[in-house]
Amino acid sequence: MAVVLEMKASNGATVRIHDDAYAGISPEEMRKRQQALIECAKRITINAELRRLREAREAKQN
Repeated sequence: MAVVLEMKASNGATVRIHDDAYAGISPEEMRKRQQALIECAKRITINAELRRLREAREAKQN
């Protein structure tokens, strides 16, 4: 197992991609995993934006 890529988000979260996460899988499975990753990132982004909007609205009300 080797770390292929390590990324750090602005919020401090660290994501490490290991080669054992995708070694020996079919191209179809790779596409499914990539799509799942993209969908997860979209949900995180949307939730962060909704949280920001909610906090801004609450700050206006106070």
